[in-house]
Amino acid sequence: MSAMLPTALDAGGAQGEGTLEADELWTARCNLMQDLLDLANIDPHYLLTVFLPFLLFESACFGIDMGLFNKQRVQILLMAFPAMALASVLTGLLVWLMFGGWSFWVCWLIGVIQSATDPVAVVALLKDLGAAKTLGTLIEGESLLNDGSAVVLFTWVKAAVGYDYATVAPSWMAPDLSFSERVGVNFVVVTAQMLFFGLVAGFGFGYVTTKMLAAVYNDRLIETSLVVGMSYFCFWLCELVC
Repeated sequence: MSAMLPTALDAGGAQGEGTLEADELWTARCNLMQDLLDLANIDPHYLLTVFLPFLLFESACFGIDMGLFNKQRVQILLMAFPAMALASVLTGLLVWLMFGGWSFWVCWLIGVIQSATDPVAVVALLKDLGAAKTLGTLIEGESLLNDGSAVVLFTWVKAAVGYDYATVAPSWMAPDLSFSERVGVNFVVVTAQMLFFGLVAGFGFGYVTTKMLAAVYNDRLIETSLVVGMSYFCFWLCELVC
């Protein structure tokens, strides 16, 4: 309230130069608050589009020892796919038992959300404790694949929740399909789009990037721009298709 009083704030200068009136100061504060509110209401997809490609690329290419990753690939795949699905189902069952009025698909959706892991703090703690590098690689590699499998499962279960409450099938499905048939068809479509297309796009962009880097000799600027740019382009293409 004191900023609204008819006073002036001396910002320096001679003969009144640099003096801010109270209404001008109040207007500046209001503009700042409006800018902060606009920033808080920004579409979260913009943040993902800007920051997620580089974070995924850094984790996959520089944050993991690929030699240890290949040696532990069976354990990592088991933890990232079947174990993650089992954990989401068990979490969904627990939520379903606690809230009996909810459908199992809604509870499973909550379980899928809770099953995505973030190993940053755990891996940092293991390094501080001097734990074996194989353990850190196992946790970080599982988390990297776990996030992708969680997104696929989340998309499928979310669609199943919609089919559970909808009376009309989506336009791209046959209208006479039952609920279980809708869920099965959607699982095939989601898996083909997000899993297989993602693998094909990743291998394709990796191959093209490798060939382009082979044509560049000792130019760090071009190499860095090419690698970062291709990682963003691959992410945006997969987001557009999937």
